[in-house]
Amino acid sequence: MGKPKRAGTPRHPPSPTVSRQPGPMDEFLSTPQHLRGARGADKMAPSSPSSSSVTGSVTDMPGTDALTQMSADLAAISANMLTRGDKTALVSELRSVIREEIAAVRRDLMALEQRVDELEEHRLHATHHQQAADLATTRELLTGLFVQLLGEDAPPEIPMERAHRALRGPRSDGQPRDMICCLTSFQQKDAIMRAARAQRSIAYMDSQQVCHISTYRTGSLKTRLLARPGPTQLRRTCWEDALHHHHGAEAAPTAQRNSYPRLYNRPPISGNWGHSLGRPEPLGGHQTTATSTQ
Repeated sequence: MGKPKRAGTPRHPPSPTVSRQPGPMDEFLSTPQHLRGARGADKMAPSSPSSSSVTGSVTDMPGTDALTQMSADLAAISANMLTRGDKTALVSELRSVIREEIAAVRRDLMALEQRVDELEEHRLHATHHQQAADLATTRELLTGLFVQLLGEDAPPEIPMERAHRALRGPRSDGQPRDMICCLTSFQQKDAIMRAARAQRSIAYMDSQQVCHISTYRTGSLKTRLLARPGPTQLRRTCWEDALHHHHGAEAAPTAQRNSYPRLYNRPPISGNWGHSLGRPEPLGGHQTTATSTQ
């Protein structure tokens, strides 16, 4: 059985009543419910603006048009930039064009070389101070000259592709220009040149003037001679002594040595050859390769 409660004073004395001042909550709770919302709305913060109002405010900012234009320009630049494939195609096209141009230049050079070879093999220059009246007379004059040069070895006919005077203006001394002919046979041209080298002096048609025969005109031969390597004084001596090196076309002078005519085709000429002409030995005393014309 439980113990009976003891009568007497309580274990904990009652708390003293404390007076409390009314606060904001009391004031809110004391307000009727239908008035709380309107009263609180006045104290609430303003609501956030809508998305349409935000967009409108951004577009109205200063400098927006410039940014839009810059974005459009960047997009256009990116669209117009060359890609790797475009650059590869461009380089390939340039290489093709350059190769075609190089091939065209090579074809032109080959054509020039063939033309020069043809002229070297078939063309002759003849310097004669007797004026020819027309083309036929020039052809007849050259034919008679070649027949006289070849003598007994002259063929019955010397065919020529053309025969004419040089197509430049008249000379300052009043003398006629060189006669130029193009032979159809290289063998006949070579035989005429060999005969011209051997006879040295050619008088034709009862003329006391020497007729020079060469592949090039006299001025070109002089230029070629002076452009060759070797002592300059010796080159001038060869020209001034009238050694008739133009008889040998592009060959060097011919002189008698050891009872044989020698063709010196590589200057500078040796000192012994100079002594045979009564000239002092050239400076340096270089050796020269000589080939016989026989």
